[in-house]
Amino acid sequence: MKHLDWKSFATGILLTTTVMFGVAATNPSEQERQQWNKNQKWDVVLIEQGRSIGTHGYEPFSVVWGYSDDARKTPTIKIAYRKPKT
Repeated sequence: MKHLDWKSFATGILLTTTVMFGVAATNPSEQERQQWNKNQKWDVVLIEQGRSIGTHGYEPFSVVWGYSDDARKTPTIKIAYRKPKT
């Protein structure tokens, strides 16, 4: 195997450097890790699917499956919204 395929060699080098730079770019600095606020509070609202409320500023973060409170106990889906308290 005295012949080196330069095209495959160049592709391997390019792939290796891409992976190395991609992995190195994902490590957050120490300052970014310290910016997390451990005392943050959230306003959470649980709404049945199909009902409309003013959710301006809220983001959906969870779906809760359950049954309605009426006598028929029909399956319902409730969506939980949250927004930071100011």
